[in-house]
Amino acid sequence: MLGWLKRRAELASLRAATEDLDRFVARLQGATSEELGMVVAIATILRTNFRSEGILPDAVLGVGASATPDEEISTIIQLPRWIQLFQKEGQPSDAAGTMVWLHSVRVIALYPELRNKGREMWQELHRGFGHAPQALEDIQALTGKTIPSEAFDMVEFVPPPLRSLNT
Repeated sequence: MLGWLKRRAELASLRAATEDLDRFVARLQGATSEELGMVVAIATILRTNFRSEGILPDAVLGVGASATPDEEISTIIQLPRWIQLFQKEGQPSDAAGTMVWLHSVRVIALYPELRNKGREMWQELHRGFGHAPQALEDIQALTGKTIPSEAFDMVEFVPPPLRSLNT
């Protein structure tokens, strides 16, 4: 009986993650290349910040050594909190940028059966890569804050497990 309940909970969780990712990919598909460039730029800035704060270690994105279960769980718990905070503070662009990393980590660590959908997400984001450097400069001019050079270097980063032949 306990095994059955556990399996039902896992399936419900997978179904919710699938629906969430499907909605996000649909939004990306409806965006222009310029809009996607801004999403990529914001996601890149957030990745540099989250990395430096230990919230988004490279390992959970499939870079370098394998992530520990604690790193995966910590990241999967923290990123939705940041999304909620950004939404609460009226920063939908930052929430969307964080969603890029939440969905990536979920399909890498929790739901490998959704990796093709994760690759589809990155194929959509790839349409914005050419516009992302200009978006970084625009953000810098708008905010008056210096964008770390690391962000310009990482603007075309795709987590290795989610790379496809087209990205």
